[in-house]
Amino acid sequence: MGPKNVGNTENCHRDDILSLDISQDRKLVVTGQVGSTPCVHVWNAESCEQVASFDLPAGSRGIESVSLSPCGRYVACVDQHNSHYVTIYNI
Repeated sequence: MGPKNVGNTENCHRDDILSLDISQDRKLVVTGQVGSTPCVHVWNAESCEQVASFDLPAGSRGIESVSLSPCGRYVACVDQHNSHYVTIYNI
């Protein structure tokens, strides 16, 4: 058992959310965060349960933008790095 008054951050964001997208059928929501360990979370919009989570590679500064593909199988995100890396994940 963990310390008192400390929530489980395994299935949620640990820093500010800067980007969000909703699937065309409104069943999925994807969110991206900033910080030293930026990550992307995909949520079921109806049940609020996490569907997937992806950590960006080391050296990433945060997620500037996220987008779900029209088919709902892929997530694209743009990093805040000076080179603006684009990463695509398969949900």
